[in-house]
Amino acid sequence: MKRTFWVAGTLLLTLLLGYGLTTFADAHQQPAQQAQPKYTMPEYNAYVAAKNETNPQIKVKLLDDFVAKYPSSDLLAYAYRDYYLAYSQLRDFPKMASYADKMVALGDKVDFFSRLEALTARAQAFYLGQNLPAFQTPDQLQATQTGAKEGLGALEKWQKPEQMTPEQFEQQKKSLSILFHSVHGIAAMQAKDLKGAAASFEILHKLDPKEPLNIYRLGRAYLQMEPPQSMEGFWHLAQAIGLKVQGEQQIRAYLRSQLARYMGVSPGCESLVDVQMTKLLDEVMKSEDRPVGYVIPSGEQLQKIREETSATFINELKAGGDRAKLVFMAYCGLEFPEVGGKLIAVEPGNDSITLKLFLGTTPEETEAGTVANMTVKVEGQPEAKRLAGQKDWALRFTGTLSGYDAEPFMVHWTKCKVNPEDIPEEAAPGKAPAKTRKRPPR
Repeated sequence: MKRTFWVAGTLLLTLLLGYGLTTFADAHQQPAQQAQPKYTMPEYNAYVAAKNETNPQIKVKLLDDFVAKYPSSDLLAYAYRDYYLAYSQLRDFPKMASYADKMVALGDKVDFFSRLEALTARAQAFYLGQNLPAFQTPDQLQATQTGAKEGLGALEKWQKPEQMTPEQFEQQKKSLSILFHSVHGIAAMQAKDLKGAAASFEILHKLDPKEPLNIYRLGRAYLQMEPPQSMEGFWHLAQAIGLKVQGEQQIRAYLRSQLARYMGVSPGCESLVDVQMTKLLDEVMKSEDRPVGYVIPSGEQLQKIREETSATFINELKAGGDRAKLVFMAYCGLEFPEVGGKLIAVEPGNDSITLKLFLGTTPEETEAGTVANMTVKVEGQPEAKRLAGQKDWALRFTGTLSGYDAEPFMVHWTKCKVNPEDIPEEAAPGKAPAKTRKRPPR
């Protein structure tokens, strides 16, 4: 993306100079023609020697010599422009910005268009060097935002030059507006002015709805606010991914991590985040605007569901529908003590066993059940194998809710331990095993 903006930025300066307008490029030819110059001929010759040098490194050295010898010269304005153009060639963006600032600081000593050109150069310098330490100080970030605002203000006053067609003029203004808003938004973001950054990126989104990088930045600004504007942030990050933003895989990982933190899902239930992320990416492909009522459940919402359904959550799961999905999200990954049920079958494994249990809404319903509606994976408790053959045995267990199936209804538990009191005693040599018992689970 930076290479794209380097080309675009260079093009902006080229366009600004390409219409025969009153610029310093024209004005450079004027000093020698003035009847009463305000500088000496040696002074003028020193400047012209620097101006005509084509090697940017040598040009900067000659300009340094000129400014050192003539620090109050009326030709300084011309020298500053040559400086920032030379530093642009050298890709020394902090120096490019510095001399553009010097040019702007001259105020009324420079004409309107030359001031606009300097503000454009200043914005380009920051955009291209935004990650350099020199641009990361509070003063530089503030100066960048101020310069971008001045550039936008100048655009509002800019009148169409005769050499431009209306179409060329509007396209040029739009290109410069995109540059200034981009720079303001990035600098505001780095300065933690997240509302200011979001405002700039919102405008950019309207100016160019299909530019994924600005949409991504808008999403990040929303997510980093206090409090975060989470749904707006998620939506714009997903839009950027849908538009194949550069660095898509890293942005996918960032979006997923933000969703996980927002939802507050328990370890082992991360697949719930993937479900919500897939749904989100599907939604942005259907509509540019977030549908009314579309939300992703937050950790606070899930906690409220837990408070409302602590004693009835299995019944809520049985009821099915969207409510059941929310209830499962609220409880997935949580450990429950003393869950009861009636044993229907036992499936042995190498290092574990899986119990098939039935649990009804009342003791009588549990007693009458014949088809399992829970799987209980018992690990690290070899004595639980003694439950094999104990059909209809009532037992209690502690386990972690890991999943459920809506049809046929089945709740899945992992990392389970059976209450030792409910495991049959090991039969002594020569004695029959314990008899099957039937009783409601406690």
